[in-house]
Amino acid sequence: MSEAHFANLTKLKYLSLALNSLALKFERNWLPPFHLEYIVMGSCILGPDFPGWLQKQENMTFLMMANVSIVDDMPDWFWSLISGAHYVDISSNQISGRLPNLVHLNQVSKLDISSNNFSGLLPYFPQGLYVLDVHDNSFSGPILPEIIMGMPNLIFLSLSKNNLNGTIPSSLCHLQGMTTLDLSDNLLSGKLPDCWNSSSELNVLDFSINNISGGIPKSICSPPSLYSLNLNNNNLSGELPLSLKYCQQLVILDVEYNELRGEIPRWMGGSLAFLMTLKLRSNKLVGNIPPNLSLLRYLQVLDLAENEFSGTIPRSFGNFNGMKVVRNTTELPTDLFASTYTQIMPFSTKGNIREYEDLSSLNIIDLSNNNLIGRIPTELMNLSKLFSLDLSGNHLTGEIPENISALQQLESLDLSRNNLSGGIPSSMANMSSLEFLNSSYNNLSGRIPIGGQLLTFSDPLVYIGNLYLCGFPVNRSCKDSETTQTPNRIDDKNENEMIWLYTSFALGFLTGFWIIWGTLLLKKNWKICYFRFIDNTYDKVYVWIMLKLPRM
Repeated sequence: MSEAHFANLTKLKYLSLALNSLALKFERNWLPPFHLEYIVMGSCILGPDFPGWLQKQENMTFLMMANVSIVDDMPDWFWSLISGAHYVDISSNQISGRLPNLVHLNQVSKLDISSNNFSGLLPYFPQGLYVLDVHDNSFSGPILPEIIMGMPNLIFLSLSKNNLNGTIPSSLCHLQGMTTLDLSDNLLSGKLPDCWNSSSELNVLDFSINNISGGIPKSICSPPSLYSLNLNNNNLSGELPLSLKYCQQLVILDVEYNELRGEIPRWMGGSLAFLMTLKLRSNKLVGNIPPNLSLLRYLQVLDLAENEFSGTIPRSFGNFNGMKVVRNTTELPTDLFASTYTQIMPFSTKGNIREYEDLSSLNIIDLSNNNLIGRIPTELMNLSKLFSLDLSGNHLTGEIPENISALQQLESLDLSRNNLSGGIPSSMANMSSLEFLNSSYNNLSGRIPIGGQLLTFSDPLVYIGNLYLCGFPVNRSCKDSETTQTPNRIDDKNENEMIWLYTSFALGFLTGFWIIWGTLLLKKNWKICYFRFIDNTYDKVYVWIMLKLPRM
């Protein structure tokens, strides 16, 4: 579109071109014949220069220019231009510069400048702001308490993905109307504020990916409507506190990659009734995994990987209703997936760390890299909606359950680095959704089943470390004797041979011992000669040493 399209629109006040692929190509010195009040041009192409024609739109009350391909410095006149606006969104561009103090923007209730290249210290913002989103920029320095107290009406605050440092101001606890607070992915340090109260309306707290230390504060669950608590990738220590028991509306609990110790509390299964995502990955948690976690009927993500858990996998885990049936959101205290807050979470699936925004369809169990023993419970095969199962890096034994093909929606399966034995079930060829498989470094044996989905795994690394597997794709031919002789039988044969070897050593030693000492005990003359020989040898050595010492 060019100037010609707007030449005669002298009375134009409302312009909405959003969600198109239109390119507005105007001359740099073009003076529009209209004075717009409402401008919506999201996802059009206005850049790379900042559109100079906007400078004449002095009556503007609503401006939406997200993702319009601007790669330019912010002009000084812009901040005066929007002094009468209520809604300003210039996110997802590459606009740079430093922000002046913006307290003069008395009318602005929503300001979104996220995903740009703004830098410098955080300025003072308008007092009437309800929504402030400056995430994914290059702001630095501390979060001053005066800045927070200057915005008493805030309901949404996102400062994530910047370079902010210092401690988290306790003044955030006093914003009673705040529903979403996101300070993730900064350089914040110190301890979490312990001043949260029951009059707060907080739904989301996200302090992840910082350098926060200390324990989880007791007041963290005081806000009665808190449903998402993200504290991952910090230096938090201590145990999971009893106060978490009172987060009764909690849907997401993410404390992975910290220094937490102790066991998973037994009350967790009965108290956090609405929990859908539990991420305790990469801490220092110990003990057995509580079977009563299966009482979490909405649970869809269970990530306990990279801890020091021991014991067996609870058979009750086959009772996770959230991984067997379609989720019913009407029963939840709040619909997380209808929230204005975008929840993007990383998960280890298909051999990599992948980020997922839509959590509604994710069903994941990850118990990898612990000290778990015993067999894989057949009850896990009841989880028909399971998307990813990772049991790698443990000490599991026994065979792969024959009914594993019941997991028809499974896309990622990792059983590597265990002590599993037996053959690969032929029914796995019917797992049509399976995209990633790793069964390496076990004691699996026999012919690899041919056909179906297993034909898609042509990389021999999928089966490496299983010395007794044969067939495609490991390039080891299967002989009748090889396929019938399992590793267990070979191990039994080797064990018997070792027993006979050690028995022969013992018998030989005992025979030689009693031939010598038995003779000395029974033949008195031999015994006298033997001990005289020992005494004479000792005397000769003693005399030789005493003669040599003075010379030395």
